Amino acid sequence: MKRRKRKASGGRTPGAGHRDTPSLQNLMGHAVAAFQAGRFREAMKLSGKITEVEPNHPEALQIGGLAAFELGEAEQAIGMLQAAVNAKPDSADAHVCMGIVLKAMGRPSEAEEAYRAALAIDPADATTNLNLGNVLKALGKLEESEAAYRRAISAQPTMADAYQYLASLKTYESVDDDVQAMENQLSDPSLGDEQGMHLNFALAKIYDDLGECDRAFAHMSEANRLKRNSIDYDIAKDEERADRIKAVFDPALLAARDGQGCPSDIPIFIVGMPRSGTTLVEQILASHSEVFGGGELNELDRVVEGMREPGAGGLEFPEAVPKTDSDSLSRLGRSYVDAVRTGAPESPRITDKTTLNFWHVGLIRLILPGAKIINCVRDPLDTCFSCYQQLFVGSLDFTYSLVDLGRYQRLYEGLMDHWHRVLPGAVLDVHYERLVADQKPETRRILDFCGLEWEDGCLSFHETPRPVFTLSSTDVRRPIYSSAIDRWKPYRTHLEPLTKIIKAGVD
Repeated sequence: MKRRKRKASGGRTPGAGHRDTPSLQNLMGHAVAAFQAGRFREAMKLSGKITEVEPNHPEALQIGGLAAFELGEAEQAIGMLQAAVNAKPDSADAHVCMGIVLKAMGRPSEAEEAYRAALAIDPADATTNLNLGNVLKALGKLEESEAAYRRAISAQPTMADAYQYLASLKTYESVDDDVQAMENQLSDPSLGDEQGMHLNFALAKIYDDLGECDRAFAHMSEANRLKRNSIDYDIAKDEERADRIKAVFDPALLAARDGQGCPSDIPIFIVGMPRSGTTLVEQILASHSEVFGGGELNELDRVVEGMREPGAGGLEFPEAVPKTDSDSLSRLGRSYVDAVRTGAPESPRITDKTTLNFWHVGLIRLILPGAKIINCVRDPLDTCFSCYQQLFVGSLDFTYSLVDLGRYQRLYEGLMDHWHRVLPGAVLDVHYERLVADQKPETRRILDFCGLEWEDGCLSFHETPRPVFTLSSTDVRRPIYSSAIDRWKPYRTHLEPLTKIIKAGVD
């Protein structure tokens, strides 16, 4: 199963530029290659060899810092990147790398400062302007975000992803100069597939705004075709993994290990399919004075990836779970809590809105029996169609095919049915349509489940000044609305491969 990863890449990878001896140049080249190949421990080791010889080598510090972040060593990463900035304050690359990691750590205001420092050195860099635009969007500074995207396009007129982000900022009422520029680029025979993908996603969104459904879907399906062709994904592997998880997490195991994990009640997990209302639920909770909205975190992924233990006979998750003793379960839960608390050390409660944690409800219950788990439920056709409209950051590879989406929706429903059956009462289902129709009672139900007192501010969640990095970042800055209900219906004639699978599940 491929999970979304919060990467420290997204800008320019440090490389040449520092005058070294041939041996240091060789080490630096190997460090860059190792990082780009995902061999982060090797990249850190090579970086360390360089800094043993030259402690203030800026590029080595940058590579080491980015690799440290990928390995979960966030504070070490920040220290190394700050050392790189100090060693070479006129290096735009050093500031960019700092901005990338700060954004990924959920510190967008500091990331904004880092990107602006980079642009003070190299104001015409298109990628840095794009990154700044994304941070400003997360902070709700939409006019400044638009200006940054336009600077990126001015610096690199063929920067298709800048056009896509630009299109996400507003609702279109007519075909304007931006739309015409996108159409012109799309007709260029030399256009690459990745550029075409971004432009098609952008134009699909624009023509959807304009109510031109046939034209919108033509762009949508082409965008998804291009993306799907670029990835290697097999839904059958996820379906097999779901069956393995259900087999391992049976009533006997859950009863035998009940209450053995870390007793902390700090975490609130918000799970569900992407585009099912998870960002809305988190924004409501984050508007409470006792809750910090953590966003999409990686820490439970790290727990799962580290489940191979010497005492587990070399097994991996989920088969390693029955071999994991009580002390280890408690240790895993405590390591999760310690990791998420670094972003909000004083907050009594912290949300984790990594939607695909629905795979791990059973594991959460074992390592964190005091945690609350909320499952966001939305009409499956609205959910899947909304996924199909989007280009996601990360590895939600099932979203680029209507058939994959339908099968994944069925997989999700099957896993949640299993969790409700083997862990009765452990998960609260929150239905998007009910939340939109009856905001106050549904909000009260959410707060009661989490053991939180009522606060009126949870009803005016759209006024809460917090960064939101998901695709719904602009949506949750508006009062609650119902226009997203039945969004799939104008496209029903195009969605038959999806509706056939979904309806088969209902029957």
